[in-house]
Amino acid sequence: DYFCIDFKYSKTIKTDSLDNYCLNSNVEQIDLLKSDVAGNEPDVIEGAVKMLADKKIKILSFKFGTCNLNFFTYFQDIFYFLNRRIFRITPSCYLRPI
Repeated sequence: DYFCIDFKYSKTIKTDSLDNYCLNSNVEQIDLLKSDVAGNEPDVIEGAVKMLADKKIKILSFKFGTCNLNFFTYFQDIFYFLNRRIFRITPSCYLRPI
């Protein structure tokens, strides 16, 4: 009963990791991966660990906000998982290292 939302309806869906999808679809490189998964960014990153390790993803973009905290996802976890290679996009569109 989260915010008085009725969760009686459910649907089963099939999911796949980004690494597996890219392998099966012959995707060799991703220039920009934008992730907007409301607090589940670690799952996306873990599913792309091979592509990231092989430097096949040039830029990974994600939002961080209150949804992350609701799922107990902390910025520090993502920061260290990505080996501290994180930049913030400023309002004037500059990249600032964090």
